[in-house]
Amino acid sequence: MSDPLSNPRQPVRDAGPSQDVVPAKSQPGLRGAAGKSGGDAKLKQRLQALRTRDSLTGLYNRAHFLRFLQSALRDAPADGLRALLYLRPDGFGAIDARIGPSASDELLAQLAGVCKDVLTERSLLARFGGTVFVAMVQREDPAEFAAIAEQLLGIIAGRIFESGSQSASLTASIGLVILPPTLQSADEAVSLAQSAAALARQEGGNRVQLEQPDEQETQALAASIRRQKRIRAALQNDGFTLAYQPIADLDGSTSFSYDVLLRMQGEGGEEVLPGEFLPVAEAAGLMPQIDRWVIRRAFAVAARRFAGGKKTRVFLRVSEATLADPEFSGWLGLEALAHRLDRESVVLQLPDAIVENRLPLVRELATSCRDLHLQVSLASAGPALRCQRLLDEAAFDFLVLDGRFVKEEDRGALGSLVDKARSRDIQVIATQIESAADLAQLYSLGVDYVSGFHVQAPEEEMVEGVNVSGPDTA
Repeated sequence: MSDPLSNPRQPVRDAGPSQDVVPAKSQPGLRGAAGKSGGDAKLKQRLQALRTRDSLTGLYNRAHFLRFLQSALRDAPADGLRALLYLRPDGFGAIDARIGPSASDELLAQLAGVCKDVLTERSLLARFGGTVFVAMVQREDPAEFAAIAEQLLGIIAGRIFESGSQSASLTASIGLVILPPTLQSADEAVSLAQSAAALARQEGGNRVQLEQPDEQETQALAASIRRQKRIRAALQNDGFTLAYQPIADLDGSTSFSYDVLLRMQGEGGEEVLPGEFLPVAEAAGLMPQIDRWVIRRAFAVAARRFAGGKKTRVFLRVSEATLADPEFSGWLGLEALAHRLDRESVVLQLPDAIVENRLPLVRELATSCRDLHLQVSLASAGPALRCQRLLDEAAFDFLVLDGRFVKEEDRGALGSLVDKARSRDIQVIATQIESAADLAQLYSLGVDYVSGFHVQAPEEEMVEGVNVSGPDTA
């Protein structure tokens, strides 16, 4: 692919959709339109436009932009420097909620027009997805990059965008990255610009954040991109595995409850623990896909055991991104029905930080789970007073206490917490149990279940017959 950015006499202009650009809703009529035009040339042009252009704004789409950027990064520019601009309007979700999706689309189209007016020469502009616009810009003087971005920012902030009877003022956060010649990956370049825009947004928005990464930062980003690619490959090729840690009943009876833990296969076949890849997956927006992978496979395991006459309960972690996914509850219901799960055989586990920040969504999920005969647990890392307050906010079936919290919390406060949970018919689980002394203390507090390496280490198969007896360990 040639690099028009390197030739100042051949500017790349995004003048909006040409007559060849056909909105997605018009696609069924392509064959008829081609017949009326008298040949295949027009059809080919329209298909090419559909492949490379965004139908709402007429700008290049994400896929075309990434292909162009990757090709351009392989060769150093003939003159000058390159920068990547990443623009996202501030608080657009609230505007969309106020004026509605149709008017919001019109505002985005107008915003695209502003970007096209400013980024005219030696620039390639695209709608990257949602409300995000990106541009690759080439200039001789690095100071020009910031000047262009500030100009764009000022025009956006100084205009009132209108659609029908609705209007809105906009500001934007712009991440601007001067691309080093050593950077060869389009994904890495976009990630740098995206991070800069996020920092601008954290600082209050309506600003430009300029980043010029050094070699060490570039290498760290490259490593992160490689990890993201491994995670994506694991999702596509079943490169994840599950491990099951038994949760034992402190009254001494045999329990068939298991904490489901995720593992990933490394490049050399080694086992990679979640602490090494889940932060990367979260930053890359991959947690909803990973959660669904885990849930679907755990449902299948629980259903097979139930069909074989073995009652099993599995505890499955749910991320904040999954909780915020508006399609998750519907998907969960379909999966539960498809697997014909035993009643109360699945517990969805929510960390206290997510519960505190997303209470309305937690309540909605708890209601959906009741209808599906699934259960919900609050996983708390303390302190006890915070945990007691959260128990009042939503309907939980289990309270899962972090082992470090249990060891460090005041005995009286911990006892009050357990008493409150039991008074609400909420069963209490203590994790990370390391010794018989821990078991004795937990039994005296009235904890129902325990898990940890002292009880049983996680295994790829569900270990059966695990039991402990609290009084005997005293």
